Amino acid sequence: MRLVREGRGEALDQITRCYSQWLLEAGRRHWRTSNEAEDAVQDALVSAAQHLDELRHDSSLEGWLVRVVASACRRIGRGRKNGGEIPI
Repeated sequence: MRLVREGRGEALDQITRCYSQWLLEAGRRHWRTSNEAEDAVQDALVSAAQHLDELRHDSSLEGWLVRVVASACRRIGRGRKNGGEIPI
């Protein structure tokens, strides 16, 4: 959490190592297959890296990451529903 608060570049690497399995479980709550959950988590990690500075100091990193995964699942789901390709 200290790396995130300091805005350090290795924060995302640390988050990925510490929370990847936990985030996959969160993704599996939204998707039936592991591949879909993995896609959502990967999308969420990219989004988290871009928005780490938006994490409030009084927020839980774990809760924030779950919300980012849920948002990624919805975003991917909307793309599939509308027949569009998922941007890479």
